[in-house]
Amino acid sequence: MAYFPKDLSDFKPEEINELAYGEGKKYVQGEIKTNQIRNIFSTVEKMRSDFKRNNFQMNEEIRRELVMLRPKLAYAAGRHKVVRPFQELFDEAIKNVLSSKKPSEALKNFFFLAEAIVAYHKYFGGKDN
Repeated sequence: MAYFPKDLSDFKPEEINELAYGEGKKYVQGEIKTNQIRNIFSTVEKMRSDFKRNNFQMNEEIRRELVMLRPKLAYAAGRHKVVRPFQELFDEAIKNVLSSKKPSEALKNFFFLAEAIVAYHKYFGGKDN
């Protein structure tokens, strides 16, 4: 399934919200636990802090953290099969950011997407354990 038919830097806030809404709802139905998403989200939040400290510009350290999030996601999906749809979405989003014509803008949208998915997952009743 292609979640990103275009460059993530070109996504409008409404499109990010719509994608996050659907995915957050789907993950609750798939019984993904909030802590499984939060474990990944904590890594994303660290990247966001680094991004802010770097004047909202992608640098090599942030790029490295983004690339290394992919195996962390794969590990989570390997341990818990219900995490696989979450892993597939984020893996595709990471690849999209890395290949973007405007990587800093794509990364901003990546952060918004991650935050919105966590919020909607909780909104739809995501369980903590």
